[in-house]
Amino acid sequence: MSDSIDPKWLRQRYIVDAAPVEDIAAEAGVNVATVYRARRRAGIPARGRPGFAEPVELDRVWLGNRVAEGMNPHAIAAQAGVDRSAVVWQLARHQLLNLIDEPRAVHAAQMYQQGATLGEVAAATGVGRKRVTVWLMAQGVPIHGPGRRPTT
Repeated sequence: MSDSIDPKWLRQRYIVDAAPVEDIAAEAGVNVATVYRARRRAGIPARGRPGFAEPVELDRVWLGNRVAEGMNPHAIAAQAGVDRSAVVWQLARHQLLNLIDEPRAVHAAQMYQQGATLGEVAAATGVGRKRVTVWLMAQGVPIHGPGRRPTT
């Protein structure tokens, strides 16, 4: 392959095979920028963006049983064949995430419920906004949209 990359082949290599872009470029005999351009032109969504892959929904009862067995998110992810972060998000959403060893999570929920933004809570607790979001979900705290304060 030279300057033109077959969209069907690119879709197979990029989405199905999940090949690194550098490998695809080498196989096609082009540079990485050409692969990215061809991907956009073919309408192939970028990895990690909405629309790339259907999220795997793990059953709440199944997850609860794994937690009861003492499995950590890494072990659950390996057994389910999904990424660890997907397991953590679902554990939090189903309020199955164990936060007993994380006192900052309770403080984060209190701050957020008193009107602090995710960014303010993250700065005060020394973690990122994603971690704060997981903590809040795990405690059943409703998360409001960006720039909106909770109604009291």
